[in-house]
Amino acid sequence: MRTPSIRGALGTFLLVTAALSLGAACGSSDSDPPGATYKYPDVASLCDAGATAQCSASLVQHCATTADDCHAVRVQLCKAQTPSTLTYRPAQADACIDALRAAYADATLTADEQRVINAACSVVFEGTGTAGATCDADVDCHLSQSFVCVKKGSTGMCEVPKAVSAGDSCSAADAACTLGTHCNPTSLHCDKDGVLGDPCNATAPCDAATTCDAASTKCIARLADGTACHTDSECQGGICLVVGASQRCASAQNFSAGDPACDAFRPKATP
Repeated sequence: MRTPSIRGALGTFLLVTAALSLGAACGSSDSDPPGATYKYPDVASLCDAGATAQCSASLVQHCATTADDCHAVRVQLCKAQTPSTLTYRPAQADACIDALRAAYADATLTADEQRVINAACSVVFEGTGTAGATCDADVDCHLSQSFVCVKKGSTGMCEVPKAVSAGDSCSAADAACTLGTHCNPTSLHCDKDGVLGDPCNATAPCDAATTCDAASTKCIARLADGTACHTDSECQGGICLVVGASQRCASAQNFSAGDPACDAFRPKATP
């Protein structure tokens, strides 16, 4: 499952994959017992709690805004990105809000904190895909019935996954290669992810220590903090940060009044 850049994640707190939008449907899923009482029973309460969690006293101070303005901006943004294509799962919301509250308690957001948010918030909504349904990401599938998006190269189908180790066949629709391996779309066997110097492309990814260089199509070492970058995946620290007119690798986003990241927490200036 792909995750966005940390800069992209600042735009909306539940946008954890390119295909994930906030679902406006307020019905609970099969995993949410009927009649149960939830702290965040619908999308409106989720957006309100998410905004409160993000607009901590520290962030408000460092971004030179107010708690009310920050809250209004984040709620509006959350609600604006709630199409009716996904189903809300209130039983999963507590962990998402807790992750947001912990990450935004100070004015620094690290790549590790964003990964925790992604993991907790990516299951708050789900699609309807069951066995054989095409998908781009896990959120397209009926998560509460254990379906996830199993990919063979660039294509995916919703399946209840069965783990397959390196060297074994991944031809079965539900065969999911274990971490550190990928399904070769030609041989349909699980290959180990590329290491330094190996060839790479969209269907032959590099391992966690390296990144695929578009120019050479080879796995290269991830870039140190302070190095010019284009994407988060290039950086050792996990963040390709906007610094003035350029982008540099970093290990954390430190919010400050002059930083463009704070624009996502303040009302737009009136022309």
